[in-house]
Formats: sequence, C-alpha cells, structure tokens
Amino acid sequence: MERGIARREIRGITAAAVALSVAACSGGGVVPQGRSLSAAHFPQYRLVVLGESLFPEKINDNGVIVGSDSGHPTTVAFEYSAGQVMDLPQLPGDTSSEAIDVNNHNQIVGQSSPAAGALPMHAVLWQHGHVTDLGAVPPAPGSPPNDFNDALAINNAGEIVGYSGTTSTTYATVFSPGSPHPITLGGSVLQGAATGINDEGEIVGVSIGPSAFVPFAYPNPVTCLPPTTPGGFALINDSNDTLWPADAPLASVLCENGIGVALRMFGNGMNARGDVVGQNTEPNEPPFFDGLLFSNGSYFALNDLVSNAENIDFVPTSINNEGEITGFAFSRSTTAAANVARVKQWYRSARANPRHHFTPPIPDNSEFGFLLVPE
Repeated sequence: MERGIARREIRGITAAAVALSVAACSGGGVVPQGRSLSAAHFPQYRLVVLGESLFPEKINDNGVIVGSDSGHPTTVAFEYSAGQVMDLPQLPGDTSSEAIDVNNHNQIVGQSSPAAGALPMHAVLWQHGHVTDLGAVPPAPGSPPNDFNDALAINNAGEIVGYSGTTSTTYATVFSPGSPHPITLGGSVLQGAATGINDEGEIVGVSIGPSAFVPFAYPNPVTCLPPTTPGGFALINDSNDTLWPADAPLASVLCENGIGVALRMFGNGMNARGDVVGQNTEPNEPPFFDGLLFSNGSYFALNDLVSNAENIDFVPTSINNEGEITGFAFSRSTTAAANVARVKQWYRSARANPRHHFTPPIPDNSEFGFLLVPE
C-alpha cells in the first residue's frame, strides 16, 4: 500500500557539478540529477533488526542476506535466512571469512583466510552448507604464488568473478570451475578486479592504469562509461544498467539506456529496476540522515520511509528486486557522532578499494545489521 511521506529538501546539484557531470561519461549523454525530493509516493518500510556487529553486503530476491560479522575474535561470514543468522564455515585451518554476494539460488561467494588480512586468502563458494576453494590464476614461471584472491560477484548461472594475484598485483578474474583465468581486453590482461556480473555474463570492474583507475566492461562495451574512476565497486544489473564510482562531487554515475545519470550519493547497491541505495554526500546534511534510495528519478531519505526512525542512521548496502533493503545502522541515542563518522569513513574507504578487507572499527555495541521490508 502506497502512502504519502514527509520529505526533506536536499540541495540541488551545483553549476560546477553539472559541468563535471557532462564530461563524466564518454559515448553517451549525462543527465545531472539534482537533490530535490519530488512529491511522488513511495511505500513505507518495516524495520527488522538482524543483530549487533553485522555488516550485510547483499540481499537476493529470496530475502537471503550475506555479509560479515565482526562480533567474533576475527571477522566471520554470515548468512541470514528465515529469521536466523548463521555463521558460514571457513576452509580448514582458516579462522576469518567475508561473504560478498549471493545469487537467487542461494550460492554465496567471498573469501576465507587464516586470520583477518592474513595470507593465503582464498576465493570461496558456499552452497548447501559447504565451502569450496575456487582456486587462483596460475602464476607466471618463477613468480610467487597468487595467494591474494577474492570472489566478489556471482550471477544466477553460477558464474563468479573477482580478483586473483598477489598483494602488489591482482588480475580481474573469472573463477571458472577448476580453471580461474584473468580477463583479457584489447589483447591485454586486466590488472585490477571484476566487481559485477549479470545473468547475460556481462562483466564490469575497475582496472589499474598507469596513473588512474579505469573502469571496464567485458565482453561488450558500455556506451556510458566514465573515463576514469577513483576506484570502487562497479555494478551491473540484468537490465544492463551499470553503476560506476565517479570523481567528486558526483560520487556515482548510473548508466541507463546509454544515458548517464550523475548521482550525488555513494551508490552501494542496485536492483534490476535501476533503484540505487547508498550514502548521502551533501556536507550540509544532518549527520544522522545519511541513507538514501534513488528510484525513478527521485531521492528518498530512508528515515522518511520507516516509522519512528528519527534516531536511526542507516547505511544501506543492497536492494533486491522485491524492494527489500539491507545494510547496517546506528542508534543515535547511544552512538557518539564521532564514532558514527569513523565507521562510515571506514566503509566508504573499503568500497573505494575493490580489493578491500573487512576490519571495521567497532567503538561500541550500538551498530546493527538491518532489513527494510516494504509494507
């Protein structure tokens, strides 16, 4: 049932940002998307608290949520399903893990390692309660083993992408069963990371150029593609819409039908309709109203969509095709603003590096994982 909701005005995009946005994509137009919230209707959401110290990363269309639980001596991958949070197993001898993505067959990908940030780091697949090592790209003769690996995305066909290499050099990788191989584009092996894959097998990611991060799409080009990027996770959905990290002050570029929409938000997640969730980038916004949903050309503050949420600060990370949103949040009444800012900055820094590690600073116990369900 749709209802009218109270909306706060968010400042429009500046003239300088408009000029920057027009140059942000090559081969397609860019529409600067301002921050005024429209008078459109949007359904209210019901808040479900998943548990303390949980950092959800992805929700699939079955409502299964995966991510990392920092409430252990080391970070441990978790799965939330049917109201229950379960730790996922590590490979034998490992104690730390991270779950990054899950498809609609409830296959989960991520990494497992001896300890948080320790090597060797294995790209892994979880299914039916079991964990499988996905292997690594074979090293060149005489080179050290590729012991720095992570699986970052999986589509509904079970195709998996991520990166494989060493801490100094990684390659955007397709983890084919038994034979992981780097992606070759234009005759060159792509250094960097593949961060998204849709059901058609279209892959997006970030490569490392001589002086900048360069976004890529494989095997088919994308008409709207920023020439460079500050790094971070590129995403692609089953409508072939793409979401790219962009240089400030834009933060993200959403490419739909060859047209780039310049978003003034850090886009963390996107569904097949092109709905985007992420974090506010406006410096003059109140610090506890940070979580945003961009849908059909309008921005919505999550606090406006959830009843009695005035004291909650949402950091959304994923939205599924049912409109369900997950992420982590803080209680304004029990968390110091400085602590909130510290964790948010950590998360933004982690998202800015596809080869990230989840070692979150937890200054108190007021951080929690959440699920928002449309009512």
